[in-house]
Amino acid sequence: ENAELVNAWELNSIRTGNAISSSITDEDTGITFSAEGTISVQTACNSGGGSYSVKDLALALSDLAFTEMACEEERMSREEEFRQALTQINSYSILRETLTLEKDGTVYLTLQLDE
Repeated sequence: ENAELVNAWELNSIRTGNAISSSITDEDTGITFSAEGTISVQTACNSGGGSYSVKDLALALSDLAFTEMACEEERMSREEEFRQALTQINSYSILRETLTLEKDGTVYLTLQLDE
């Protein structure tokens, strides 16, 4: 059985260039989709949120805004990769407890259901 999009999801991996990678700094990073059409986002360094809309498997994120705390360089660069990936997303798929966020069929982010 596949999980619902409206859930809390923990980041698994991010596409950077042509590779998908995980990082130790990802452990607190994730996205929570609410039933009201809003998202809350936790990056490696900051928190934020915005809105989303879904039509079939098309997914649009909008009005994303984040706090602007400074962190150690590794966390800030990972946060930037995550935020960049979020701006690319236009579709999603869910297989059991894994959420895949994609652009035109290319995987940008994978997340696991937050238990």
